[in-house]
Parts: sequence; structure tokens; C-alpha cells
Amino acid sequence: MATYNYKRVYSLIVGKPPLSKPLPTQAYVPFTSSDAFQFTELYETNTDFKIEVPSRSVYISDLQMVADISSSSESSSDGDKATIKIYNLPDSERGIVQAIDSNIILKAGYESSIKDGNTSSLPIVFVGQVAYSKTHWEGADRVTTLNCKAGFTPATSVKISYTLPPLAPQYQTFSEVFYALGDIWKENGVSSVNMELSQTAWNDITAPSPLTQSIEYGWSYEGYLRDAMDDLCGMYNYVWYITNNNLYVHHKKFNKFASFIDLDENQTLEIQDEQDSSKAVDTKDTSKRVKIKLLLDGRIKDGYMLRIPFGEYKGTYSIKGRSYSLDYRGNDWYINLIAESI
Repeated sequence: MATYNYKRVYSLIVGKPPLSKPLPTQAYVPFTSSDAFQFTELYETNTDFKIEVPSRSVYISDLQMVADISSSSESSSDGDKATIKIYNLPDSERGIVQAIDSNIILKAGYESSIKDGNTSSLPIVFVGQVAYSKTHWEGADRVTTLNCKAGFTPATSVKISYTLPPLAPQYQTFSEVFYALGDIWKENGVSSVNMELSQTAWNDITAPSPLTQSIEYGWSYEGYLRDAMDDLCGMYNYVWYITNNNLYVHHKKFNKFASFIDLDENQTLEIQDEQDSSKAVDTKDTSKRVKIKLLLDGRIKDGYMLRIPFGEYKGTYSIKGRSYSLDYRGNDWYINLIAESI
């Protein structure tokens, strides 16, 4: 954090999505029990929505911009949500920016984090689509407000009619269903699918696992894709969520993540205790939940572990929720975290 000069920089790209959806470059390969102990990325596509600039797009980097972004990894949801305000957008660009289902790529950071003036190296803080937009006046300023959702297709509108037939005498396992639904997510615009299917109830090794539980008579589902995910994850006490256009699936107690972020004391503005109101008080639960306010740090994503190497809250934490508060010419340029000790 010592290299920051604190001069704010952002890039906002808004444009129409590709005319055709991406197709997987190869079929999925089922996990083996020996290689399924960390998130594994499946179904690479030829199009990476997180870095590709859409055609018919608008690039904004110097207008006044205010953004509020929130995310939680504790419930099945549409993933990140964002409200982005752009001040005094030229008339020639408002039509593209306000178009429903336009793609959004927002990057933000500090001048010290870009190379040779190229903002493509800035960290991504939101990827999604415009769900609703409006333009209104605030005094002398004309403000265009974009209400955005994660992903490039509305998760609430994708319907499936899917059947996995039985394959006697060797039956498939429920992991095949997870992979098949992941494939459908990919076909509908999610840029990557990350699954950890090897762990179920960590304190009960006899609990069923999708890697080993057979589907003797096949499996079928007709309805919304998100409902199918809810039903399937509910069978194993799993959770699924979309963040930065990535789909994650893992057990609710999963704490083994691939990457660590070490906090710098100079970037940390506040740490305080946070009560988890969704749980009853358990005297045997020794985990501590904290609320952390930091200077904007684009490294922090869901699926990472956080290490605090200083002070009374020193320890290792899993990230349960995060929100960004960005005001390009104002006071806020922060990230707020909810984290739980492990």
C-alpha cells in the first residue's frame, strides 16, 4: 500500500453485448477426488466479458461518477448489484449508456496502479448489465443513473428443460448435474464457473457427496435455472452465488480458499465487531465477525481469505460480504467488508 499516491482513477465501459452468446471451447472434465480440493475454473470461453470492450460502446474516465456496489457470498442471489451515477453525459452517448442490458465494466483504483497511462491494468470492481436507467437534473447537473445487476443475462429469467438419462450399469453421480448446470450458466454469459464439490458436512465424513452419490434413474428439471441451483445446493448444504460475473458453488462451511490478502495497516480505516443477526447466539461458536473499512483495494474478491497482521483483530478471516462506496470527486473511495474469523 506504500506506493499509493491516492490520486483516484477509474474507467467505465458501457456497451451493447455481443450479437451471439459465447460457446464453450471444450466439454467439461469431471473432477477426481484428488484434484477437487480448491476452486477449479471450468468451461473457458473464447470471450472474456471482464476484459473485452463491447462494440457500440462508451468509454468514460473523467466525468463525475458515484457508485455503490454490494455483494454477499452467504445466500443464493443474483450476485453483485450496483447503482452508478454519471454526471453530465453528452447527449450522443446517453442512448448507448441507458440501453437496457448494456454491458458494464467498472474498474477503479489509484494512479499508481496503472501502467503507462493505460487504465486496462486497473482492478475490476463490477461487471454486469444495466437493468434500469433514468436521467434527471440535480441543480445544474444532469445525472444519468444506472441500476445494474451482475452477469450478462438476468439470472431470474433463464429457464431450462434438462434431462440427464440413466447410464446403466455405471450410474452417474450428482456432480454431473452440477457440471451440466454450470455449462448452462456458461452458455448464458457467465464468464467462469468455480466449484468445490469435494467437501460436504465437514464434521461428518459419512454425509453424502455429489462426487460419490449415484443417480440411479437419471435426473430432470424444468423451470428457472436459479431454482434448480437452489434445489441442488440444498441437497448438500451448499451455497451458490455470482460475483464479478463468476459463478461459485461450495459448501457453506468451506473455508479453504486459493488466495490470501494481507491488510496493510495504512490502508485500514476502521475495524469493529459485527453481530451476525441471521444466527441464534451459540455459546460454543468461537468465531468472530468484524466490519472493516478500507481505502479502495481492488484485490479483494469473494473467494479470498483475509489476513490481519496487526492489532487486537489479528488473525485470518473469510469474506462474507463486501460493498464499494465510490465518489470520484467527493469523499468516498472505500471498500467495506464483513469478515468472519476462522
